[in-house]
Amino acid sequence: MTRYVSQFWRQRAARQRWLRFALGAVVLVVVVGTSVSVGVASRQPDLAIRSGLTSASADDNSMVWKRILASNSSAQDAATRAHLGRAMAGAPVTITSSAVADALPLDSGALVLPLRDDASLRAATSGMPVLGPGEVAVDDAGARALGVVVGDVISVQDGDGIRDLKVAALWRVIDSRSPIWNGIGGGASGTTARIALAPAETKAEGITLTARWSIEPDPMRVRAADLQTIEAGFARLAAEPLTSGSFAELDGGGAETVASLRTAVAAAATVVPFTVALLSAGAFLAILLLVQLLARTRAEETALLRARGGSRGQIAAADVRAALVPVMLPAIGGGIVAQILLWLLVAPPVGWVELLLPVIVPAAVALLAVAAASTAPAGAARGRALAATRVAGAALLGVLAVVGVFRLVSAGIGADPAAELAPALVVAAIIVLGLVIGPVVVAAADAVERGGDGISAMIAMRRLRQRQGLVVGALVLVAFAVGSAGFAAGVIPSSTDFIRGAGRLITGGDVNVQGGDQPSVAVLARSAGATAAAPALSEPATLGDVDATFAAAPTSRLSGLQDAKLADLPALAATVGKPIGIPLTGSGPLRLRVRVSVADAAADTRVELTAYVVRADSGVERLVLPDAAIGTDTVESTLGTGGPARLVAIDAVVRSTSAVDGLGVRVTTVGQLDSGGRARTAPLPDAAWTLTPAITAPAGTAASGTIGWATSGPIDSRKDGVHLGRLMPSGSAVVPVAFSQALSSALGIGVGGRADIGGAISIAAKVATIVPQTVGSDGSLGVWADLPTLQTTLLRLDPDLHEADHVWLAVDDPVGATARILARDPGATVSDSPVVTMAPLAQPVIVGILAAAIGTLLFALLAIATVVTSLMRDRRGGIGVLRALGASTRIQRATARIELFAVLGYAVVIGAAAAVVAVIVTVPFISHALTPGIAAGVGVPITVDPTVLGAAIVVLAAGVLIGLGAQERIIVRFATLPDSQVQQ
Repeated sequence: MTRYVSQFWRQRAARQRWLRFALGAVVLVVVVGTSVSVGVASRQPDLAIRSGLTSASADDNSMVWKRILASNSSAQDAATRAHLGRAMAGAPVTITSSAVADALPLDSGALVLPLRDDASLRAATSGMPVLGPGEVAVDDAGARALGVVVGDVISVQDGDGIRDLKVAALWRVIDSRSPIWNGIGGGASGTTARIALAPAETKAEGITLTARWSIEPDPMRVRAADLQTIEAGFARLAAEPLTSGSFAELDGGGAETVASLRTAVAAAATVVPFTVALLSAGAFLAILLLVQLLARTRAEETALLRARGGSRGQIAAADVRAALVPVMLPAIGGGIVAQILLWLLVAPPVGWVELLLPVIVPAAVALLAVAAASTAPAGAARGRALAATRVAGAALLGVLAVVGVFRLVSAGIGADPAAELAPALVVAAIIVLGLVIGPVVVAAADAVERGGDGISAMIAMRRLRQRQGLVVGALVLVAFAVGSAGFAAGVIPSSTDFIRGAGRLITGGDVNVQGGDQPSVAVLARSAGATAAAPALSEPATLGDVDATFAAAPTSRLSGLQDAKLADLPALAATVGKPIGIPLTGSGPLRLRVRVSVADAAADTRVELTAYVVRADSGVERLVLPDAAIGTDTVESTLGTGGPARLVAIDAVVRSTSAVDGLGVRVTTVGQLDSGGRARTAPLPDAAWTLTPAITAPAGTAASGTIGWATSGPIDSRKDGVHLGRLMPSGSAVVPVAFSQALSSALGIGVGGRADIGGAISIAAKVATIVPQTVGSDGSLGVWADLPTLQTTLLRLDPDLHEADHVWLAVDDPVGATARILARDPGATVSDSPVVTMAPLAQPVIVGILAAAIGTLLFALLAIATVVTSLMRDRRGGIGVLRALGASTRIQRATARIELFAVLGYAVVIGAAAAVVAVIVTVPFISHALTPGIAAGVGVPITVDPTVLGAAIVVLAAGVLIGLGAQERIIVRFATLPDSQVQQ
């Protein structure tokens, strides 16, 4: 009996072999696909991180732990390395030590950065010897800047005075990306050169060394999984000086780089579930189909086996045993093939999970499906459901494929390598097209003139139609001359204007001044010779996981600082909030009449008022007014220069030598004195001002009257005074802002959307408009706010006034203005617009375009002379025939003029067309190539320089007139010859 049963199962398995093979093929595909997807997702980030860290700058690939160098530097180094290792919790990092002193001046006035000569420094440099007392080694770039060579003596000024040191060697950096150079790279701390000193020299009095340990994720060993540990370690080290009070400091951009890499890894990881889900869905649909087919083929046999006493478990176990080889062999083989490919093309495996999971799960699902098919009946309803599922799955895959292809196509191919040849190609193409359609134009003109009365024009067109080859060369050269001149007239001013406008867009103006002993904006503008100036804020900001630049300045002042089209000033006008407060139209000091009342207080009770005045063209100004005593006082403070203003907020602080009970403070009058000393009263607002959340008022304090405070209980202000709170008109605490296009796309927030902006300035913002690039941003991610609107809103939320720390200036001579500013205030930080760098880069382009224009003009003049001579020589017989037929000299002169003007006029038309198209096509390429810091979406306004175009027209016109005069002299000479000579 057993022999017959075995034979039955073999026959049953043989009839269903092709289904098992199909099932094995499905398993093979899904195993290979998921193995590769998971493998790349788990291994490629490690390679990308290592590559990113290797290619990053020293400032960005590491952090520096700094402490004062101890007397026992070896013990300090060992203890610090152990401490840093514990903070990194075993993450793969490398630690490089160095010792650096503060910058020292030379007798020439140049600053140098002293480094201690040690093993770490010698390992990171080439040409660094072991230095002895009185010796110094200078970096090669610094030596060139200082003009010193080996054997020279430099004089260093330290706490002991001036020391002469002999230059023993010049050294160079082996790898500028090495973390040892984090913070001490070329030009660090404003230094001209880096000098290495022997340890004995660095121990001299007056030179204090700072020990530095550069911490870098090891590019050879770091993995994506280590980033979280490293980021946490950097965070612990950064917080340690704050929590423990230790004299240590952590600097560098490594933490930021690690955080950005983590974000990138997380973004890449989001693709893996999509890929695996797609493969799994396809495999599942295929397995469903196979299960349905298996169920159909086995339905009758299963029923017979069950009738003969076979259980479901026995039947399923037998079918699974028969499917083990067709399923497991492709699963294991596919897994091995995928891992070999991954190992060769990507990296070795990082764990058993990624090796086994893509193999085990598909195989297990397939075997379970086989077991289910052994006992499940095949119904018609199941078949219809399966068919619908397949159609839906195919449609989904089709949509995903179309979307994927569309995204690939819409991403573009980057910069066009042919962009440099585009001007010549466009001009040549249009001229060739003009030559092709030239005969058609001449034929049409001939047909038109044939039906008219003008004999001169008809003869001229007939000549041109019959002998076109004579004038083709001149036509091409004149067309090229016109095209080149028009191209120069459009490209040079357009690119020059764009470079300056783009530089201003990045910097905020031609010059950006920060820090130092800043005078008022007006004084600084006068000293710099500025044509326009504005106060500004510029801070790094975060919006979720996106870092951006937050810039603010009075939008009304941007017209003098920015190109209206590049900055999109009409759009930025949407960021200006509605005006609030009491309008002040005069120019005299602000005057407040204040009534102070108390139920019980000392006679010396005083109330100090601080007013905040906003001007649309300069931002908010804080005015501290004199103290108001009990009773009625008039207090005033001088307004700064500027136009009309608005009083938008008032703070009050009460001071007394005893507790104050039942205090009431009311502003009864707001006004100014005009230039004649007459009082001008501003109407008080209709609605009462309210207390804002910016300052916490004492319990029982409330707004009183139109502008005022009232307390219901005693206030103890005997120490530092008590803030009664800040009063402001009602208004929104949301700031209208402009997003750059890239930031809007990165966040998925459009016009009308809300965003929380964090950083030095934390606000709730509403996107009022979107621009290609925001003013004052050197990257594509930027946020813009109107400064008065921003400051007014912040007054509602913050007790301190966020004052502008930058001044943007528009100047005709940025280099000279910078020199004047630094001469006045050496401590200021002055940033020139990138136009200072970009303009020299544009010079070769401008010179080349002008050279082409001038050269083609000269060729055009030669062509005009040639064509006139050729036409006259070729037309001598025609002149005689026309004379014999009775054509007068006037008719022949008119014929020659029409013929010449037709050729040149047609050349000018196609040359001008070529110039227009070339300018439109190529100006954006050229302008953006010269301004890499500008967003691609910033349009390039096209302007035409009338000087260049006018000069070309004058030169061409002069050549035509000269040629025309020569031509007519020949005609007149022929007209006076005897008939016998004409016939000859």
